[in-house]
Amino acid sequence: MPDSEQSSQLEPRTSTGPDPYLLYQIAVCSPVFQYEMASLATDDERQHLQRAAQRMLGCEPPLLKEPPSEEPVNNTSSLLSSIDKSPRFGNDDRQKFRWGCFLMQQRCQISSDVFNAIAGMTGVEEKLRAFEEVVESSKARRKIWVQSFCDLCHHLPSLSDKQVKEIDEALAEYEQYLCSCLDFLGESYLHDTGIDIPIVIGEKARSLVVRALAVYGVFPMNPDEEGN
Repeated sequence: MPDSEQSSQLEPRTSTGPDPYLLYQIAVCSPVFQYEMASLATDDERQHLQRAAQRMLGCEPPLLKEPPSEEPVNNTSSLLSSIDKSPRFGNDDRQKFRWGCFLMQQRCQISSDVFNAIAGMTGVEEKLRAFEEVVESSKARRKIWVQSFCDLCHHLPSLSDKQVKEIDEALAEYEQYLCSCLDFLGESYLHDTGIDIPIVIGEKARSLVVRALAVYGVFPMNPDEEGN
């Protein structure tokens, strides 16, 4: 391809320089990069290297998921609060209801602490496998805790059939919300922390990116890299 045609493909789309998505295609999607990385890195490592390159070039895509809506939480909280004030409630049933509600809400709280157990792991496959297990076990535990409160409500004589049905529906949405939160939190965790890449692989990947883009004057070549 003539130099003039190559230059026209890299004409800046903005005043700040060439299109970062085009630079990514040139540097990371090139046969050279793919061939070199195929012999050095695992599939998981290559995915994270590609994400790092996107971040470096300024074309990293946003998270695939949006934070889940808190509407199910608000609806469930409003319903349970309304039922708690029901004049039909006997004192004993009310106490059981309140205690069950408190336990469910306390146990089902979600934070990034669920991933503390894998923070120190360095092996790529080990870390990803442990991560998946944490997410799935967290979902399973919360399903049990929600179901436990649901079963309690079914055995409270003070609750009408209509109220029990409303609780069932609200808790089903609440459980789905908890699972969505764990999925989103998990994706955010991997997005922010990634996995540990061996230094030699990371340096080789960076060298390939810099070398490819230096041809277009995007990054200057270091003297050390010119001879590699």
